Amino acid sequence: MAKPEKKTYTVEQIKQEFYQEFPELKDTVKIIDPRDYKDTEALLKDVRPLLEEEAELQRRRTLEKGNPILQKQAQNEAAFKKGLIFMREQMLKQVLKTGSPVAMVLGVDPAAETMAGSNRLVFGGNEDLHFETLVWRGLSSGTANTVATFDKSFGDKLQEQIKDKYYLPKELNDPNLLQTFVLDHELGHAATAHMIKQDKVLTHDVPQYWECIADSYALIRHYQRFGEDSKFGEYWSAFRSSAAVMVPDPVHWTSEAMEKVMDLNKQGVLKNLTPKQAIELAVKIADDCGFGLDESPNINKAFGTSPLKAAFTETVGKSVVSTLKGLWSKSAKPQPQAGEEKAEKEDGFLKKMENSFMRQCLDRLENKDNTVRKIGDIALKTQSSAVYRVAKDFVNTIDRIWPDLDPEKLEEARRAVNGRKDVPQTEPERSWKEQMLHDMKTAEIRKHRKNGSGNSGRFMR
Repeated sequence: MAKPEKKTYTVEQIKQEFYQEFPELKDTVKIIDPRDYKDTEALLKDVRPLLEEEAELQRRRTLEKGNPILQKQAQNEAAFKKGLIFMREQMLKQVLKTGSPVAMVLGVDPAAETMAGSNRLVFGGNEDLHFETLVWRGLSSGTANTVATFDKSFGDKLQEQIKDKYYLPKELNDPNLLQTFVLDHELGHAATAHMIKQDKVLTHDVPQYWECIADSYALIRHYQRFGEDSKFGEYWSAFRSSAAVMVPDPVHWTSEAMEKVMDLNKQGVLKNLTPKQAIELAVKIADDCGFGLDESPNINKAFGTSPLKAAFTETVGKSVVSTLKGLWSKSAKPQPQAGEEKAEKEDGFLKKMENSFMRQCLDRLENKDNTVRKIGDIALKTQSSAVYRVAKDFVNTIDRIWPDLDPEKLEEARRAVNGRKDVPQTEPERSWKEQMLHDMKTAEIRKHRKNGSGNSGRFMR
């Protein structure tokens, strides 16, 4: 039997397809391929009018409903807008440097009914996108860029260390396949901003809910593009599950949603859906799988702090402020000679943080059987329904991307976790401190909803 012809998709193809299926979004969703520009400055010049529009909206909103200090700042139109545009451009530069497709929602009015915003930017297109690249970003939850800002080679070194620690079949480790999936994911964000009510933030972990929508939509489109027999979903789901406990990254725990999509694919109900129907289905799936406000914090507590945060704490201790002040003052001085710079980097704060980060990441990956056992123990002891779901999912799917696990030890962990009798159905009561923080957070949200103040935009990965 002849092998099916390999399919490829360009950003331009996906762009035109999106506008054809969602004509009502053509004026608000701008899809950009960074490779179409000679450099980042040329790209920023193209999107600057949208950033200026967002800044003006924010200025007017501040003048109408902001606090007196911000209102005074907003009266200086040029300076106020310049500051907002500068911050936006710096964020964009940092995101574009990573080369990962991303969605950006501009001009979100906290007093509006939905999270639609005035414009939505989607950046896609990276022929160098590889699964291993996404893995190390997942392990660091994007925060590794903090170190990479000071040490440009950090990302490459971390990726080299993690190389071959995860398994993906050769036919799935395809840059075009990954690029297409991630671009569809970002378009899932862009296409649903107007469907998510602002009040959702009072009951749900909206970022994680939105990620469930985006991954579900992207996986539906993947099956439609590359065929119902594709195994990509199984591996992507396992990767998301791994990141949820290894980072921990509850925001991107979409595994439960993706498993639902995989079940529907096996039933043959996805292939004839239009993209709009796919979006509607993805939203329904997220409604079932999204975390509530009580759940995400418990996942962070259960699986520990991120490696970077732990490395930072270990290195800096109680002298965070003085250390950062020292780094800031050094950056204002003339650059040392090449030899001096190398010696300082090897012996200094950033090098220690980098080494600690590497050590903690690799320890989890080099002792995989022990990592599975620890996650299994958490699943057996937790009183949190969300923590149990995440830990159970990890134990049941991790061998897809860690095939070198000891099969007997893995089976023992699975029997114990899946056989637990007293599976928690709710979340434990908050401590007084957690309750106070929760009340403060929801009160602040309600205040912003009433006054129309707050953050004017969101990045979605």
